[in-house]
Amino acid sequence: MMPTTTEALATDKQTAVQTILQRCVCLVLSCGYVGNSRKVELAGVDMSKDGESVNGEKSELGARKKLFSDADLRPCKSAIMAAKMFVRSCSLDGGHRVFGAGAHLVPVLAAGEVDARLTQFQADVRAKAQELVARLPAILDERRERLGKFFNVGDYPTPDGILNAFSIDWSYVSFGAPDQLKDADGAAYQRAVSSWDAKLSAAYDDVVLGLRESALIVMRELAERLKPGEDGKPKVLRPTALRDLQELLGRLPVLNSVGEDGELADTLAKVGAMAAGLDVETLRKAPGIRAMLLETAETATGELGRLVTSGRRAMSFGDGPVWT
Repeated sequence: MMPTTTEALATDKQTAVQTILQRCVCLVLSCGYVGNSRKVELAGVDMSKDGESVNGEKSELGARKKLFSDADLRPCKSAIMAAKMFVRSCSLDGGHRVFGAGAHLVPVLAAGEVDARLTQFQADVRAKAQELVARLPAILDERRERLGKFFNVGDYPTPDGILNAFSIDWSYVSFGAPDQLKDADGAAYQRAVSSWDAKLSAAYDDVVLGLRESALIVMRELAERLKPGEDGKPKVLRPTALRDLQELLGRLPVLNSVGEDGELADTLAKVGAMAAGLDVETLRKAPGIRAMLLETAETATGELGRLVTSGRRAMSFGDGPVWT
């Protein structure tokens, strides 16, 4: 007897839930920064606009001052941003559905690498914060000159405050509904399980569709770089012209280990076969190879566009997730 549509959808949903549970870990990344502004009290400040006093309007106004210049904090912020970008490059869409902002679905196959690299990034952030602390006396002298009467040394964090503020930390969280409810309240437990299963099923949708959309963006940008300019002449190729493609193809086996999207893999395999061994210098010197790669990228763009469209239809059909 053939399963009904409802039975098939339920089976597909449960398969999606089990896939997420078995093939992903949920990593929550937390990043800390030094606060860089303070409120300026305007009560003792004479203010004018277009040559006329506006002191009477000061109670309706507000002002803030920057403690540090952007250049002062840039090294610490850049180290944190590098960690964020790395985690994103190793993650799949859907984490926000489970635990909200800061949550990342990381394939189990990439979890060890991500954890080790985050430990390195943590040390990098600490080192940059220590450099900022070493420069703090000089920075305070410079800010005293820049801010004038608005400077107040009491506004600034202590060295320990800076070291504690600039930070990255991460934790791993469990996916399931709280088991404690099972014995306490069976109905509440079933509702919790149903809610979690819906989130995980939707997260699986995001995993598949998000990877397709990411690949589509890479293919579109590659094709655009390879196309002739408006004057018909080849565009100048930067050394990084193939970087995004190479990174995508390099990470695809791990990223696709969760959704096992065969159509996506087949499409990108054709591009990978064409691009194997190529570098920017080859594309510059061999117009024929450049044209062949352009044709392959444009074909892949069309195929990925259809995959993305079909995926969106599947996700938006009816009241809940539907699988094709």
